[in-house]
Amino acid sequence: SLLLLAAFVLAMALPASAASAITEEGAASDVIVLLDVSQSILPYFHDVTDYVVSSVVKDFLRIGDSFHLLSFGEVTQVEINQKISGEEDARSILARLYLLYPLARSTDLIAACDYLYQYLADLPESRGKVVVIITDGVQNPSEKSANYGLDPAAVKTQLEAVASRIRSNGWPVYIIKVPFSAERAAAESRTAGGAAASGAGTAGAADAAATQSNATDATAALATALNSTVTEYSTEDKDS
Repeated sequence: SLLLLAAFVLAMALPASAASAITEEGAASDVIVLLDVSQSILPYFHDVTDYVVSSVVKDFLRIGDSFHLLSFGEVTQVEINQKISGEEDARSILARLYLLYPLARSTDLIAACDYLYQYLADLPESRGKVVVIITDGVQNPSEKSANYGLDPAAVKTQLEAVASRIRSNGWPVYIIKVPFSAERAAAESRTAGGAAASGAGTAGAADAAATQSNATDATAALATALNSTVTEYSTEDKDS
């Protein structure tokens, strides 16, 4: 298929040093990345995969570790579940990363965190776990979601509930916050059926989408509940 061909070409195009930082086998760990693939992060998505997620693969995975990539928008799903047995595994992961694209028209951060907890709980207890969440903080679910229509206080309560379960297990979580794109969020709101944004024009739609998503408060609530710091992603300082 075209996707398989593209993956093969990308894998071949990656430099031989792409996975050169993979170290020898030690105490095995699971490295889990929860990646926002909603349209609101479109302006930054290439940088996120190129500078953030790929650096996790290249610089932090060791032989014996497993890499898990969960994507979320309207729904959360497993994109990659790969044990690292050698450099070829890391190169395969990187090739798969570059096939991802942010197309989700709505974002359910609460449901994504709930899925993350269950996913972590199902992994072997004997292995260490490290989690990286990459998002712009939007909570703007579709009408089909049980979390649709929650006000900011209810969003905070729901996030705190699921985050407390993650925190109680001692799993370290790192949050990288991508800048919120009001223009893309406006498109999300229109296509996802956001009544508040309907017919309000681009500026009004952006304001309505930002109000509905409560992006900053959602991220802050999650970070507080997880006892995690939030690293603000900047295109000017993306390497560090």
